[in-house]
Amino acid sequence: MALSEIVDLELKACADQVSYVLLDDQETRLQMLDAWGKIPDGMLSGQFVSLGNYDQCINISELTPVGAIRGKYCLVKIVNLQQTFAGYGACIPEVCDVKLPFGQEIVCQTKDSYTTLDTDDYTFLTVLGVFAFIMFLSTVYDWYTRKHELKQNAYCILFSVLTNGEKLFETKIGPDQISCLAGIRVISMIWIIASHRYFVMKLLPIRNSLYAFSWLFSHESFYVQAAYLAVDTFLYLGGFVLAYQCFKNRNKLALTVPTIPYFYMHRLLRLLPPMTVIFFVHLTILRRMSSGPLYADMVEILRRPCIDHWLPYFLFYQNYKYNNFQSECLAHTWYLSVDFQLYLFTPLILIPATRLLQQNERFKCYCLFGFALLLSILVPMCIMFGIPYEYYHTHTRISPYIMGLIMGLFMVENKDRTFKIPKKLYYVIWMLTLITMCVCAYYIQNTTVFTNDYLNNNMFVTFSRPAWSLCVSWVIFSCVNQNTKTLNKFLSNSLFIVMGRLSYSMYLLQVVVLVFTMGSTRTPMLLSFWPNLHGSVCDIFLTTLLSVISVLSFESPIIALAKMLLHKKEPQMTKNH
Repeated sequence: MALSEIVDLELKACADQVSYVLLDDQETRLQMLDAWGKIPDGMLSGQFVSLGNYDQCINISELTPVGAIRGKYCLVKIVNLQQTFAGYGACIPEVCDVKLPFGQEIVCQTKDSYTTLDTDDYTFLTVLGVFAFIMFLSTVYDWYTRKHELKQNAYCILFSVLTNGEKLFETKIGPDQISCLAGIRVISMIWIIASHRYFVMKLLPIRNSLYAFSWLFSHESFYVQAAYLAVDTFLYLGGFVLAYQCFKNRNKLALTVPTIPYFYMHRLLRLLPPMTVIFFVHLTILRRMSSGPLYADMVEILRRPCIDHWLPYFLFYQNYKYNNFQSECLAHTWYLSVDFQLYLFTPLILIPATRLLQQNERFKCYCLFGFALLLSILVPMCIMFGIPYEYYHTHTRISPYIMGLIMGLFMVENKDRTFKIPKKLYYVIWMLTLITMCVCAYYIQNTTVFTNDYLNNNMFVTFSRPAWSLCVSWVIFSCVNQNTKTLNKFLSNSLFIVMGRLSYSMYLLQVVVLVFTMGSTRTPMLLSFWPNLHGSVCDIFLTTLLSVISVLSFESPIIALAKMLLHKKEPQMTKNH
């Protein structure tokens, strides 16, 4: 493409510098031309983008008779090319403005684009600095009082790294806790992060894009597409933990109509502080954390919906307001909207169920849950009859949550009981469990990728969720009942227990890490199993490290503060992710 097609030469300063570079400055001319994207190799494999040399371009700086010439890198993207990222990198003088060619988009960056902080950045960094200073004072106070064996003020150690670190890295659990949940939670989180890496790749140029799209639409990628089951597992665990803690304390009548506001307030204090921090990270310093030919564009894709649509994000209804990730603020947090909406309606089941149990009406209590489960299956099936599958909507995901509530009640009622299962029956159930889980994981792709048979798709999705939840129930039951000691030992290991406490922060922070690692690339990516496995391991490691900082700085102190403020009136329960 000719320089005149993207550069506005009517601007005198631009015209002078372009003319000087082309006619008089051979070194700068060669650097700029060399930094331009060329005709890419591998076009028959689907490589339709040549990014050029980003770093070489933005580092051009030379004093000349026509002023200081500095490089500006522009990514020219050809839009409306079906399922393909196409474009090239261009290097022009910084003083030049660009004009938008027909059917193309241009994103330009200079060396100052990611190093110059604005007022929003300074404000947010100041807030983080205040938190860091409070953590320092609280930690010093905690250390000093421990050393001299002085009485501690509970509020003064809320932000102590020592106290919160002990809570985070404590591997001993109480006798009434179910340790295998930690392993299930962590494995599900790893599955989600690994699958999201593939979906973020859709925003990037891929060297073998033709193979990538054929692979993504084939059954070979079922383990990526089926990661939605991990989301259902989280919903199931949410219901399980809530019911287990509620019914375990039913003699205290932990949840009543007057305490419902505290029930909701506790949940909001659990969710909102980390959500708020990650929201402002995306709006401010994320764009300054790295650089690259694609980085600014990827960050803007995340920032723009949060600037325009922040209210549904904080009010937990964006999963119904929007049905595509381009419009949602931090699209992966649609799950939190689903989770909170389910939490809003949970007292309608828990309060009458608790009263029935106090009156020893166990059969009626189970009938109540059975009726709720039946509604959670039939209502979505009727609503979705003959229409496209709605991935984000809460009514399509109620059944795993209800089954979690039921299993939580069952485990409380039978926590001191050991079931003796005949060996043959035990192996048969495990075989059916594994087959069912494989069928759910493998064939769910048909509902999201291959067919437009909405009726059969929705029937399968409607019944696959209870089936998957039933399989998770069996895994938990087997671990608690000590039928599978090896599996229980694996799922209850110390690493999983610690990482389980990080899961909420990991869920929020995963996109920051994915944008940071993948958006910083200087060359088109290659879709191949082993490179992506290596990348996923790095993503999980970095996400875990950042989550430790997040938990020690915000999550753990706020949870402790919420318990202290609401302790007298709140229902005694904490729903963990």
